[in-house]
Amino acid sequence: MDDIYVDILKKSHDLRGFISSRKSTDYFEVLIKNFPFFEKYFVENSHELFLLKFIRMSLQNSTRKYNIASTLVHNLKNVFHEHQNRIFYVLKQDFSRILVPLCDDSNIICDMFFAFHFVAEDIIIEDRTNIDFYLQHSQVSKYIWFEEDSFVDACVYYKRPSSMETVLLYYNPSRFSERYFDHNYRVVTNMMCWFNNELLRPLDLGMLSTERYFLLIQMMKIFLQTPEPSATESVRLIWNSVPDSLISLNELNQYYGAVMDSEVLEAIFEFYSEAVGSKPSYCQPRALKHLSKCTVRSVMEMNGQLCPKNIEKLFIPRELRTYLKLQK
Repeated sequence: MDDIYVDILKKSHDLRGFISSRKSTDYFEVLIKNFPFFEKYFVENSHELFLLKFIRMSLQNSTRKYNIASTLVHNLKNVFHEHQNRIFYVLKQDFSRILVPLCDDSNIICDMFFAFHFVAEDIIIEDRTNIDFYLQHSQVSKYIWFEEDSFVDACVYYKRPSSMETVLLYYNPSRFSERYFDHNYRVVTNMMCWFNNELLRPLDLGMLSTERYFLLIQMMKIFLQTPEPSATESVRLIWNSVPDSLISLNELNQYYGAVMDSEVLEAIFEFYSEAVGSKPSYCQPRALKHLSKCTVRSVMEMNGQLCPKNIEKLFIPRELRTYLKLQK
C-alpha cells in the first residue's frame, strides 16, 4: 500500500532525493492517515498545491517540526532553486516561521537562503529579532548576499531605519552603490522637478568624489522621501558609521547655490545637521575617535567578525563597545 503513496508523490513533483531518504517514511504518516482527502485533492488541484498541502499538514501535526522542515529544505532546495513554481513563494514564509525560533544550525539556514533565493529585501522587512537571527547565521555560514549592494542601501530604499540599526551591527554602509545611486538620483530629480543635469553639476565639475556625491544624494533622497523621525535616524546611523567629512552649508552653496533657492538649501542643511548632531561651517576631517571607530568596524567586517557578540568580547571599556555599536 505504501507504494501507492510514493507513486502519488512521484507524480506530484520530482522528489527523488526526498523519497530515497531513509527518514522519509516518518513523514509519510500524515499522508497515509489522510489518504482519502489527498486522493481527492490530487485530482482537483495541481501538483504544486498538493505538495504544499502535504508539507503544511506534516508540519502542523508533528512535534518534530524542525527536523521535518530542515530535511525538506535539504532535499527540495534544488527543485525550488530551479523551478520557482507557485509553492516556492508561499513556503518561504512557512519555513522561515518554523526554523527561526528553533534552528541553531547555520548550514540549514544557509540552505534555506539558497533554496528560496533570500536577498536583503527579504531580511529587512522582518522584525529585529528575525533580522538579527538571519544575519548571525549568514555570517557563520559565510553566505554571500550581494557582490555590490548592501543591506544598508536596501534599508534606505525601503525606508526601514529600525531595520538599519540592526543591520549596522553586522555591516557597514557602502559609500557607493551603482544600483542605489541610480535610484536615489531619480528620486531626487523627480521630487525636485529637475529634468536637466544640474543635480550632477558638482560631480561633472570635479568638485567632489563619486563616493561623497553618492552620500550627498542619498542624504537628499532620505530628506525628501522618508517621513520624520525615521529620516533623521537613518542619516544619523549612516554618518555615524562612515569616515567621510560632514557636509557643510558652505559646500551645499558651492554645489547648488546658483541653481537652488537658499531656503531649500538651508532646510536640507538643518535636517542634516540635526541628524548628525553638528553644524559644520566648512569641510574638515572627522574626530580621531570617530575615525578609529570606523577603522575598527571596517577591519572587523573585512574579517567577517562584525557582530554584537564579537564587539562585546573586545577588551575595551563598555562605553567604547557601545560607541562601536553606533548607539547614542
